[in-house]
Amino acid sequence: MNDIGYFINSDVNAYRCTRVGVDLTCSIETIHEATNCQNNDRIGKIYKIEDQLTLCVANDKAVTLTNGNVGNYVVIHHTGSIFGNTASETYAIIKLKEKSIILDTNYKSGIKYTYANIESNYKILEKGASTTCPKLAGGTSISKSNIVELKNCSNGICQRNTEEEQDPPPSP
Repeated sequence: MNDIGYFINSDVNAYRCTRVGVDLTCSIETIHEATNCQNNDRIGKIYKIEDQLTLCVANDKAVTLTNGNVGNYVVIHHTGSIFGNTASETYAIIKLKEKSIILDTNYKSGIKYTYANIESNYKILEKGASTTCPKLAGGTSISKSNIVELKNCSNGICQRNTEEEQDPPPSP
């Protein structure tokens, strides 16, 4: 194991790998049960929610670890994050698979900004993919309030673009 993240050992245990300086340290961690992700201390951690292994990506957003949810997501900043996004307004790009969640240090969007759909549990909107941007009621205009725009991505850590004039997300 050379990656920062979680590697599922069973439905009750996972290896938790973090970087301390230049060293990668891994330890086995118990996966606890929870009813939801509505607690800041749960962000960026795995829980068993309703008998399913789940990653809390934000205070109120969770992604179940299934083949149907494989892809790139962002985890919002949190003090103590194993992904290294501990500063305010920083986000970690993770690669989620059924049995692993790793910091995607090589992620490249191919465009100036990276966009994540808040409605889809912070799943990254990939240019040219079949995923669609969240729409306003009526389905014609993009719902900018449900998209987070990220900039200055380096080694899997991005900053939220908080400038007044944000670029519109690219058409999928």
